[in-house]
Amino acid sequence: MSRRSLLLFLLLPALAPAADAAAQGTGVALYEGTRLSGSRITLDRDVFDLDETSFAGRRARSVAVSPGCRATLFELSGYRGASVEVTGRLDDLSVTRLGSRGVSSARIACTGSLGSTGSAPWGAGTRGVTLFRDSGFKGDSETFSSDVPDLSRTRIGARQASSVDVPEGCVAILFTGTGYSGRSTELRQAHDNLRLADVGNDAVSSLRVDCRGTGGSTIDSGWSAGGRGVTLFRDSGFKGDSETFSTDVPDLSRTRVGARQASSIEVPEGCTAELFTGTGFSGRSTVFREAHEHLRLTEVGNDAAASLRVDCRGAYRPGGGRGPGASRRGVTLFRDSGFRGESETFSSDVPDLSRTRVGARQASSIEVPEGCTAELFTGTGFSGRSTVFQEAHDNLRLTDVGNDAAASLRVDCGRRRFRPADGRGAGYGPAGVTLFRDKDFEGEAESFRSDVPDLSRTRVGARQASSIAVPSGCRVTLFGEPGYRGRSATFDADHDDLRGTPIGNDAAQSMRVDCGSARW
Repeated sequence: MSRRSLLLFLLLPALAPAADAAAQGTGVALYEGTRLSGSRITLDRDVFDLDETSFAGRRARSVAVSPGCRATLFELSGYRGASVEVTGRLDDLSVTRLGSRGVSSARIACTGSLGSTGSAPWGAGTRGVTLFRDSGFKGDSETFSSDVPDLSRTRIGARQASSVDVPEGCVAILFTGTGYSGRSTELRQAHDNLRLADVGNDAVSSLRVDCRGTGGSTIDSGWSAGGRGVTLFRDSGFKGDSETFSTDVPDLSRTRVGARQASSIEVPEGCTAELFTGTGFSGRSTVFREAHEHLRLTEVGNDAAASLRVDCRGAYRPGGGRGPGASRRGVTLFRDSGFRGESETFSSDVPDLSRTRVGARQASSIEVPEGCTAELFTGTGFSGRSTVFQEAHDNLRLTDVGNDAAASLRVDCGRRRFRPADGRGAGYGPAGVTLFRDKDFEGEAESFRSDVPDLSRTRVGARQASSIAVPSGCRVTLFGEPGYRGRSATFDADHDDLRGTPIGNDAAQSMRVDCGSARW
């Protein structure tokens, strides 16, 4: 054999797997054997737990990363434990920090998709706030465009951030506790050393983000830094920690100010606020139409407010008095028949009426303005018997839902094309991605335009979906466990029988939905 032939003979085993890996397209290929041999899985996005993929319990021993991509491989699921960053090909992972422990989770970044930049290596092209593990905008990082109640499930981790990049037009609030609790710091520009901030270094556990340039809220609690709303202060004289609210807050304990902590209140012209000593708008209350620097001089008292009602539309009636025809656009429930007694107007769905002013199993009449549709349910989470209303009804005793029976409410006043719970009616579809309990688009159904971390609180329920309708322009991923974990399947078109898909029948417990965003 000639010297040239011998050289080619020796090179071929190495070249063939590399060519095979390249043939897989953009992404990261993990192999069960060394030198890119054995069973393989190709990844094009982050994987929280490889045991939940087709690779299952196999241990990756080599990896091939296509040009323009980068992988960070972790010893444990959830992006934890020892890790190694790979670009290109690595024939034997046992020579890295992972040793013989193998790979359990992976972070994937590819130019043009996840991408990278010098200042925010995991968030190129993403408009948002970037946290860095090290001061000076160095070390592992991740960019967030929405609120994060628990950073422990992210790449950056909880109590790990040391610096933060906040682009122009964005606002970030960093919290030391999960669920937006504990000490906090509001930032509107980059900060290269969090040790010098109130929140501290290696202390951030949750994050609020607003990059809409308006300071408006991205969360249900009504946070609106600098926006139009009612502001509570921990100290009298409008001092101390503060937070601005543009919507009702049934429990102030999950806010920056906290429950039973407010000592003064700022109410801008045209707004009305009502503070309550109990959660869920209960207990003693005081109505404010202007600022008050000493709550100890009011009926609600100092360090006593536990919930808050806000109206900046000039239609507020304390004590629940929003009667039929009130200027607020929405469906109004009344405790007594004939549109009397305690009442409240709703412009969005309410999965549990027990935390509202009217209460669960208390409604006796309902006002539905022209152009609105409401559906009352006897069970929480839009379950049980139900009745659809497209006009006012002065005595619920004469309806299927019954008197003093409504526990949850669905409302549509033009945002979506309403579809009652009993089937796929005319006009169905534009509401978003729809799950059905039975195959062939039959049975109980519900439409979604946003992610659902736990389907158990929806009309369809967890482990109940058997078919799915996906309108043009939408894409959805169903997961076998809550919190977007477990076995998954992605759909961009209708599927009349989930039995033939990776997720399976009666298996979906959470879902991610995209109907026009740039996430996919």
